[in-house]
Amino acid sequence: MTLTKEQIRKFEKALLDGKKVIEENLKRSETTTDFGSDVDGFDEEGDEAEELSNQLGLKKVWEEKLEGIELALGKLGSGKFGHCDDCGKAIELKV
Repeated sequence: MTLTKEQIRKFEKALLDGKKVIEENLKRSETTTDFGSDVDGFDEEGDEAEELSNQLGLKKVWEEKLEGIELALGKLGSGKFGHCDDCGKAIELKV
């Protein structure tokens, strides 16, 4: 399967748009929870710990998605996008 220039442009735009959103999410996740200085008891500290755990989990997912997007962009640029990594056969596009 050979992608048309229009298909390449659309895939590239979608990937770059997704990359931008993920990078913004990662940047927002850089702000860390302030442990201890404003705690009004054990419950609040527990809530902060839970929030940090959730943020770290999301950050991991975003980093993995970003890695996939960058891999796809590389394949798009090299002409390997849309082909199976294992066998090299074309992958059917579902539009």
